[in-house]
Order: sequence, then C-alpha cells, then structure tokens
Amino acid sequence: MENMELLDKKIAYSVKKLIAVNSISYCYTELPINQHCALFGRNNLGKTSLLNALKLFFFPETSFDKCKSTFAFKSSKGDLYSSEESYSYYFPTDSSFLILEAENIHGPFCLILFKSNSSFGYQRLALPCAYDDIRGQFWDTDNIAVNNGLGSPVSDLGIPKILALHRQYKETGAVMLNTTKDIKEKLFSHNPMQRARGRYCP
Repeated sequence: MENMELLDKKIAYSVKKLIAVNSISYCYTELPINQHCALFGRNNLGKTSLLNALKLFFFPETSFDKCKSTFAFKSSKGDLYSSEESYSYYFPTDSSFLILEAENIHGPFCLILFKSNSSFGYQRLALPCAYDDIRGQFWDTDNIAVNNGLGSPVSDLGIPKILALHRQYKETGAVMLNTTKDIKEKLFSHNPMQRARGRYCP
C-alpha cells in the first residue's frame, strides 16, 4: 500500500542544484542543473570542472587514488590530471565542500562531499532536507552590504560544522557514507521504494 501511494505522487528522481564552496577556484557558487543553463567565461575558470564534479557524487568512490582511470579529469589541452592535482583542486582545504541537491519520491535531500583524513580521500554526508534549509551554514545571504548584495562567507565554516549537521539531522535519517559499500547501499539501493533503503537513491 505504501509503495502504491508513493507511485501516485509521480515524483521522479531529479538532480536540482550543484554548489561549490571554496572549491574549483570558487569562493561560493550555486548552479541550477534541473533547467537550461549557459556558462560563459574565459578558459580555465572552472566551468567544465564544476560540471565534472558530478562524477564525484555518482561514482561510488571515496578517494582520488586512481583519479586518471576513474574520473579522467582532463585539462584544456587534453592531459589527464593526477590524483594530487585533482584532489587539491576540488578539496584544497578543510572548508572546501561540494553539495548536490536532489529529490526523489521520498522528498528533497542533499549530498555533501568534504575532505577525509585518508590520503586523497573524501566523505559524503547525506541529509534529508532541501538546500534552502542549510544554505546559511555555508554562505551568509543576510550580509547584503558586501559582494554587490550577494552575501559573504561564514566565519566558522569547516568540517566540525558538517559533523554538527549530521547530529542535527540524524534522527530524521542523515547518514555518513565513508565506504564504497555504504555508498552503494544508500545511493544505489535495489529497493528504492522503501524509505529506509531508498531515501537517497534514484
């Protein structure tokens, strides 16, 4: 019965927004990816790199160790970037984050990528909320006196803030995905209609 009710909602899996914070040479940017969008700019400003970041969300990886064979990030000249080059580009500091907002039949959710302690490693935090609910943790939109009214960086941004978000949303289903096994179970479940298993999967 529950599955039939979910089907009646007719909400397909949708990738809605990609956010980069202190990553890919951006201080902060939000890119809507559920609608037509054109990116303009000089070469080597990070336009392609921002779109390539989607691989980090959809490949069940936790490290840049085999970056050339796994992600195949290329320079404008066609050369493959090394693990170290790619890692330092996407996660140069502990306050570097990539965030994907998506939605499935169970509602909106966010996947947050950030540095781990392992060599070239990164982790995922899956939160059962829309990005609007947590934007203030990454960017101060209330400070309209700077950056032409677009807001400013938050002063306490870092991994401790991500851990606090995990604790805040844990009772409603937030999970930390630290291994390939975790990622496959939560993001690529064979039972997406079951909320407990399909909350974060297509």
